[in-house]
Amino acid sequence: MTQSLRVGAVLASSLFFAFSPSAQTPPAPGSPAPVTAAWSLGTLDLRVPKPVPAVLKVTLPRPARLQILITGPDGRLVRTLVRDAKWPAGSRDISWDGLDDDRRPVPSEAYTPFIQERHAGSWTPIFNPNADNHGRKAEVTAVQWDPVAGKVLFYLAVPARIRVWVVLGDDGQILATLKDMEPVRGGLLALNWGGSGDGAAGNNAKPGFSFKGYELPAASLVVESPDPETYLAARSRYAVLEPARPRAYEDSSPLHRADYAEQKELRFHASLQGRRLRIEAAPEASEIFQKRNLGARLFFEDGTWRELDLHRNPGKESAYEAALEREHLGPAARLTLLLYTDADQYGHSAIQAE
Repeated sequence: MTQSLRVGAVLASSLFFAFSPSAQTPPAPGSPAPVTAAWSLGTLDLRVPKPVPAVLKVTLPRPARLQILITGPDGRLVRTLVRDAKWPAGSRDISWDGLDDDRRPVPSEAYTPFIQERHAGSWTPIFNPNADNHGRKAEVTAVQWDPVAGKVLFYLAVPARIRVWVVLGDDGQILATLKDMEPVRGGLLALNWGGSGDGAAGNNAKPGFSFKGYELPAASLVVESPDPETYLAARSRYAVLEPARPRAYEDSSPLHRADYAEQKELRFHASLQGRRLRIEAAPEASEIFQKRNLGARLFFEDGTWRELDLHRNPGKESAYEAALEREHLGPAARLTLLLYTDADQYGHSAIQAE
């Protein structure tokens, strides 16, 4: 469902698909006080000469022997901040410098704390932001375009992973992509756009801004790293921490089920031939494939995903192709493909790699 707001002549649409951990579920009345953890910063910038460490404030309702870990978006262990230590009840601060356990800067991404308590000889999670993995749409408000400063201003209540498009006209022509499903902190945000982009030259129409995205856990810390390596490329060096992993795709659809029923369903057929993914519209969707901007995301068994670079089949306007990385095509890999358009249309299909 599209939610639109108009600020002056600027139209901003809050569009989304959701596949992400959301904030922890509040405790039921009368239940024990929960363990809480919150960052002092929304963003840890490692690109500056002297980065200011982020401080994590942890509050315990009772003494505990615990471990405090930093995990990536797929629940992999990135850094151990506290290892098997006794902590008293109350609040304490612990800092993180944005380095992993090998003392290397972590890739640019959103990271969350994961706290375990030693109980009866084993470790039990007592703070896990990934426990509730149903996702919520990112509510973007207070959108303003400052043409003098060349900035787009908007507000997010909590951290989110968003895509921001600059669009023109009723048909939603995309001029530029300011964020491409990247994590951002909560609060008032500003993105730079100098007015250029594909097809922007000579066009005096006032721009609109289209937002797509989903909330991240409230305890997320967005790290900006000087290392160009992506988290997806680097994650093999981080161990999987099973209790911290988000639920698999099968357990939680990347779309809200209630909202999905209200979307215009995008029907298609997908096949995998070697490393080449072929996507062809069903007859009733062929016009959509030809006229709309199409995006695709591939979900893997461990709950992670990657955005696909789609190319239109030159011999057929209602068909697209994409090349997959070899690392994603292990023996009998189970993949799920999500297609979406800039007109709030969605569809998904399971794919089996041979």
